[in-house]
Amino acid sequence: MKKIILGILISSSVLASGCGNELLAVESSNDYRWQRFMNDTEFDKVSNGMSYMDVVRTAGGAGKKQKSGTYLWHDELLITRGYEIQFKEDKVIDKKIVELHGAVTDEDDAE
Repeated sequence: MKKIILGILISSSVLASGCGNELLAVESSNDYRWQRFMNDTEFDKVSNGMSYMDVVRTAGGAGKKQKSGTYLWHDELLITRGYEIQFKEDKVIDKKIVELHGAVTDEDDAE
């Protein structure tokens, strides 16, 4: 029984580390640290049905989990803009550009 449990634990850790290794490989392939963030061109390439790892490969880095199924990638250039992508069962179902804290709005300009 102990051997079975040990085998399951080892298999689980190998599978879990496999995804982490691919993520590390994607981010390590960038010439510059900021390339792990997303830009407009990469965002436009994201389409419904893509897996999380497909999006990671497209962006060049991992998103930051916001809530269950929703991840945020910061913009490569604008610190006040991000790209929010929603997944269901590891497939993209929605995406949008969001303003982050500190963004100047039209209301701010009117003052």
